[in-house]
Amino acid sequence: MAQFLNFKGDYNGLSEKKASDNLNMYGNNIFTETEDKSFKSYHYLLDPTAVLLLISGLLQIFTLSQYVTGIMCIIMAIAQTVTLCVICQKNNENIRNRTLSAKMKYRVVRDEILQLIPAAGLVPDDIIIVQGGEIVPADAHILEYVGLTVDESRFTGDNTPVQKHDGADPKATGLKKSCIYAGTRVLNGSAVARVVATGEDTYRARQGEKHGKAADPNFSRYEKTCVKLRLPLAVAAILLCVIGTLSQILTGRTDNVTGVIVSACGWLICMFMPFVELYIRMYNMNFVRRAELKGAVIKNLTVPEKLNSLSVLVIDKSAVVAPNTLEVAGIYSKDTDLMTTVTVLACDKDEPTLAEQAFLLNAALGGTDVATVKRNELTAQFPYNDADRIGGNIYNMGGTHLVCVKGAVEKVTGLCNMSPEEMFRITARAAALAKRGLEVWTVAYYIIPEGEEIPKSLYAVQYNYMGLVSFMNATRDMIPLALQGCKRAGVRLVLTSSDSPETASSMGKKIGLSDAGMISGDEIAESTVTGEPLDYKKAEIFCRVNAAQRVDIIEKLKEAGETVATVGYSDSDYDLVAHADLGITSLENTTGSVYEASGLIVRDDNFSSVVEMIKEARQLHRNIKRCIFILLSTLIAFACTSLADMITGYGIITPMLAAVLTAAVIPLCCTGFRNVKSDIKGNMTPSGFISQGKPDKKFFIRSAVCGLICGAISALFLTLAGGVMSAQQVSSVMLTLLTVMTGAMCLVVTDKRTGAFKNGAIPKYMTVTAAVTSAASVLLPYIPFINLLFGFAVPNPLASIAAVLAGVALPAGLQIKKYLNK
Repeated sequence: MAQFLNFKGDYNGLSEKKASDNLNMYGNNIFTETEDKSFKSYHYLLDPTAVLLLISGLLQIFTLSQYVTGIMCIIMAIAQTVTLCVICQKNNENIRNRTLSAKMKYRVVRDEILQLIPAAGLVPDDIIIVQGGEIVPADAHILEYVGLTVDESRFTGDNTPVQKHDGADPKATGLKKSCIYAGTRVLNGSAVARVVATGEDTYRARQGEKHGKAADPNFSRYEKTCVKLRLPLAVAAILLCVIGTLSQILTGRTDNVTGVIVSACGWLICMFMPFVELYIRMYNMNFVRRAELKGAVIKNLTVPEKLNSLSVLVIDKSAVVAPNTLEVAGIYSKDTDLMTTVTVLACDKDEPTLAEQAFLLNAALGGTDVATVKRNELTAQFPYNDADRIGGNIYNMGGTHLVCVKGAVEKVTGLCNMSPEEMFRITARAAALAKRGLEVWTVAYYIIPEGEEIPKSLYAVQYNYMGLVSFMNATRDMIPLALQGCKRAGVRLVLTSSDSPETASSMGKKIGLSDAGMISGDEIAESTVTGEPLDYKKAEIFCRVNAAQRVDIIEKLKEAGETVATVGYSDSDYDLVAHADLGITSLENTTGSVYEASGLIVRDDNFSSVVEMIKEARQLHRNIKRCIFILLSTLIAFACTSLADMITGYGIITPMLAAVLTAAVIPLCCTGFRNVKSDIKGNMTPSGFISQGKPDKKFFIRSAVCGLICGAISALFLTLAGGVMSAQQVSSVMLTLLTVMTGAMCLVVTDKRTGAFKNGAIPKYMTVTAAVTSAASVLLPYIPFINLLFGFAVPNPLASIAAVLAGVALPAGLQIKKYLNK
């Protein structure tokens, strides 16, 4: 077959049959299994509402001879179970498909065809192709390579890149240079390799790294809380209903034990906590679908919660500056031509940085023959890095060795042969340039005398000062506006830069950040030695920081209780993204390792896309709270109504009435907040409940108070109506009252502002749902035969009107309060 990536060999790979056989023999290439906490379809086979409906239906048929309502209860039970199972199955399928589609896929040769396969599907003897920026998916022996270097620090603790080669290492006892290992990161180059071990057979597994199951990434904090609350609430409801049932029987208020048990089934249905986690999952899935329409990829359902609780967004200078805009602003030297030549020779020959590329382009446009200058023999190379802030090369210039160096002003000038006065003058000039937002280099050289050894370090000689070079970068236009969006969402933006304090300060101020409390990399290093704490929570700009210190900044912010997200694109951002609570990257500009470590992948590297996702997630959080508010308040209201029915003994809350309310009215109303956007333009603070487990007490108090008021209204209405109408008629008007009350409350809580209908804050779905369910609850008892199926009877029209008025009493009061507050 055709060769890959200019490799010399011709690779056919395994056949699909052989790969399938190997997969059956060795298992999936999975190191740590993930817990699956999601509710399965079979969980809903024992749905309490369906079980109670089934019990009450059988009792009505076989003991009370109420065949019509009994059969309807059984039909409702079956419909409830089937509906929940279908919804659950579809949700799980959607989650599974999205999880698989978001997984990193690797290039594998099978049946002479280059395919993309998830890491879990790799098997021994597969031929894989890896390249810079990717995480190695399995242990493999290198067959062919091009400039391959790998980071094996997870095993060795040493960050020094490891040069790899093909062939064999017969004498090697540990990590072999001819192999690549699962979990390590390819820094540069590419390779074709044959997989030799997967899953639990890898070197990573044999080293005793943590085994066991990872937490389910799709099981949100809200869902965990709901699951914990369900059992104690269910026990309380059962005890309450048992007490109510026994009190009616033992006090002699009724001798129809079966009838009381049927009523108890209705009370229990009203008091049982609905499947709140199902609603939460539906809201999260709706958010994921909306994000996909905008070109984003959300890897799991905890990402929306992390965005909700986000308090700090860490960005590097590369996310602030506009792409491809770095250019030379000026060259400051007595001999510009020699200065240009020395600087060209100081640039990395193989992989120049963006600043080096900008200077090389400027030199070429200025008439310098860069190719000819670079054609001299390279004797030694010292690439620039953020930790040392200095870099250079040693060239053999026709028999004379020349050391050319460039880097941070304080680093290079300290190595130059100059007086303190001259050093002060150069430093002051560089500082003046930096305050204008320019990145400044100092350039110097040293001619090695004949007979002197080639220095092994740039710090080993004393240089001749050549001059300064400044670079300018345009910031992205949308950054200041996006910063305002972050502030409205309660997110603090933190800028990290390897530039000088003056340059970093100037850039930060351009986008609206303050340099008050700015922390430098030198201060972080000193703090590490002395133990003196730094105030990371107040700093908005960090200057002169290297890659390791950027990770340290994130860890310190997390220790301070912040929920931290970071934006990363290049392979150097991998550690930063991996250590944050939420890593963010873009589909247009990312590497394999950063993609693997990120939870949110936006369409492009436009920073406003990230801010937009934060605001959307904040809105989702408030919509879920609205849903929970309605669920809690209606649960309390229904419980109060059931208690009133227990005390009076009227038998008004039938299983059918309870099922219609909990299985039809509440789901229709509670799913109506999905498209609410009324909060997105206002101030939206992060969720303390998600980040720190602190419940919003005011929210629960408001829910309880509203539920108790609604419950008091419905209980009073039930008590008064039960004395003048039959139980079936009261059931009819209670359906109207509770349905109208639920729908009206949904409309009121959709928007805190007045004029919600006029400004379109209430979605049409919500308005139509509230109107249709309310109208149906009023008309249903008056439809012949249909009302009998549900156990209702035709009520007095005045009673229905009174039920409607009672249902809108509290919502109308809350609406009036809005106008008064305005």
